[in-house]
Amino acid sequence: MELNDDLVVEIISYLPLKLAVRCKVLNKNFNSWISDPKFSQTLLQHQNISTLLLYSSSDRSSQHFHKIFINPIVTTEYKTTLPVNVDVVASSKGLLLLNFGEVVGFCVFNPLTGAHQLIPYPKPTKDYRTRIGNACLAVDYPTSDQYKLVTIGQLGGKEGGYKFQVFSSEGSDGMWHKFQLRMDLSNTFSNFLSCNPVYVNDSVHWLRNDGRVVAFNTKREEATVLDLPEFINHHDPIHGTIKPRFDTWLGIAQGLLTLICLFKKSTVIASYDYVTNNWRVTHTSANFIKGVSRFRHNFGFPIWIDNKQVLFLLDRRHVKEVRHLYEYDSEMNRYKIAAVLDKDDRVTLYRLPAFSPTLASVHKTLSAVTVTVDLKHLSAITATLDELKRFITEGTC
Repeated sequence: MELNDDLVVEIISYLPLKLAVRCKVLNKNFNSWISDPKFSQTLLQHQNISTLLLYSSSDRSSQHFHKIFINPIVTTEYKTTLPVNVDVVASSKGLLLLNFGEVVGFCVFNPLTGAHQLIPYPKPTKDYRTRIGNACLAVDYPTSDQYKLVTIGQLGGKEGGYKFQVFSSEGSDGMWHKFQLRMDLSNTFSNFLSCNPVYVNDSVHWLRNDGRVVAFNTKREEATVLDLPEFINHHDPIHGTIKPRFDTWLGIAQGLLTLICLFKKSTVIASYDYVTNNWRVTHTSANFIKGVSRFRHNFGFPIWIDNKQVLFLLDRRHVKEVRHLYEYDSEMNRYKIAAVLDKDDRVTLYRLPAFSPTLASVHKTLSAVTVTVDLKHLSAITATLDELKRFITEGTC
């Protein structure tokens, strides 16, 4: 039959994601249609996409990966062992940013399609310090099929400030590009908290331990520091005091940059308005778990916020040797234990990236890393990515 192109695309959009990906190999036209970001918008309208929380644990001989389905929450244990240790640094629009350490550096990976790109670390300089864990993946899919990898470091010397290094999928040279923000050292010297950087409004955001936020606009290649919300210093006395280093968390809620602050008796949620350049309080509620007064001191902090669903992790190994994942539903106005996580002390829980599968492309650029990686390491990396692909997509819509 001769089918209309639009009708073919419509038919494929109703297929499960795994089958839609396989249709790319039928011919060049199918590959072009399915690779078009516009197709993803049609696809998402017809799919009930599963979102996962990913975290890792390790023992003396190997590393294990875990996943939890969060919409709806499935508490069945999903676990796999990987050939090579790897950290999931960030997740964005269906792509994962992996860190293979000194063996190769970064890797941008789409677990659904299996496509990946190896990227070497940016070269360090004498006046520049960076932490690999502060790297962020800025993905614009499906608006465009491009992404950027951004790292941040503090500048030394008499003048303070930050240096940003950016790797773009649009580049053909496979090189990092540097941008600097020079500022008064007294206003900028502050370490970053371990919560994931946030990409929203074309900007990557890092939360500092003084409560301020460093923002780098990936389109204009400009940086700024967002001031503290007024309520942190001028709050109602009933809230008590707050220490941003221990009591704040940065995330995204309803497409907005969101700051959560845990006071002694209440939790305050605020979103940042880029039009007025101010924080606006959107929600205030009483603390739901008795005896929790600090996010970090009690290892309790929010790890997922999406519309009306909130997941809150509470780690009380020093009391009950258990980690509980609580779920809050504003319509029911209550919390309940949604899952019990691995009790192993070596489980990494301060980073639980949320992953939703898409057909976002991973670009191939010429890079020195393809030349420097040893063949035996490359083989182990390939095996690790294959196992991650199988593990993440198994049971995923």
